[in-house]
Amino acid sequence: MVSPKPLKPSLQKSENLLEIINDTFFNQVNVCLFLLDRNFRFIQVNNGWAQLFQMKIGDFAGLQYSDLFPNDKKQVSETTEILN
Repeated sequence: MVSPKPLKPSLQKSENLLEIINDTFFNQVNVCLFLLDRNFRFIQVNNGWAQLFQMKIGDFAGLQYSDLFPNDKKQVSETTEILN
């Protein structure tokens, strides 16, 4: 098995900067934001989204969109089939 090559320092800096910008933007905007994976699991939520549901950001770990919106299960299922 071949080990992945380490990132060049300039690429690593760019990746770190992008991560900082994403985190800053995600948590500084005055709207509710969330990111889902292809299976509609929450992979990131911001403070606004967590406050809307009166939850902590970490509480979304492992949750799926349909856990919060059970009436949308059919649409989520159809969209998942299209994505996969």
